[in-house]
Amino acid sequence: MKFALIALSAVMILAACDKVPNSPVGGTGKPQPSAATGAETNVYSPTPSTTAPAAMKTFTVTLETPADAASPLSPGIFIVHRGGMPIFSMGQKDRGQGLEAQAEDGNPATLAAAIPGAKVFDTPVGDSKPGPATPGKKFQFSFSAQPGDYLSFTTMFGQSNDAFYAPADMGIPLFNGNSPIVGDMTSKVILWDAGTEMNQEPGKGADQAPRQAGTNMGAAESEAIVPIAERKDGFSYGQSLRLMIEAK
Repeated sequence: MKFALIALSAVMILAACDKVPNSPVGGTGKPQPSAATGAETNVYSPTPSTTAPAAMKTFTVTLETPADAASPLSPGIFIVHRGGMPIFSMGQKDRGQGLEAQAEDGNPATLAAAIPGAKVFDTPVGDSKPGPATPGKKFQFSFSAQPGDYLSFTTMFGQSNDAFYAPADMGIPLFNGNSPIVGDMTSKVILWDAGTEMNQEPGKGADQAPRQAGTNMGAAESEAIVPIAERKDGFSYGQSLRLMIEAK
């Protein structure tokens, strides 16, 4: 297992080599026309806050890998937005913006660069350099938000081919009226199958990050993004994430 975690760290460290600068959070939540086709897409443009400062809150989010977790968590991205589905849409195929690299290799850099307002988290609390949050470790990040804002994020289930943790495609609401929603929000997180690579038994597959020879390995597939329980691949994944949200 120690060797596997070291190998996984080497793959996921790619995120540190291409770290995306911080960008303003928030977004219009309104699909923007595609320059090429004129069709609506889920691209988000950061917008300045119009809410009185008193309504703004500072949130701290903790993504913890429990000590008995089946898998480490990879570096990932988060975005604060209004409405819409900024990262993926349930029941539809990957948009080709970098979710595949996030879900297969634990590298969030391309995805973060493709989504306006997205930020990277990549260094576990107490560590001095980017890498996965192995069992017993956690990622933590903070941001300001206002009533009407939602939180979306992604992190790879490391011992898989293309599984990732994220809330529902529309994200997690951060307020109930003007009151921030805080506490243990683990029940709001889903383990998703990105539909980009054939699944192998978790923790044993030769084409999974800890054991693969390089990035983007394994038999490709082109399926819709669904909760992994709906993929019915016959494998057991276990629980490897705990989500806590605080606000002040």
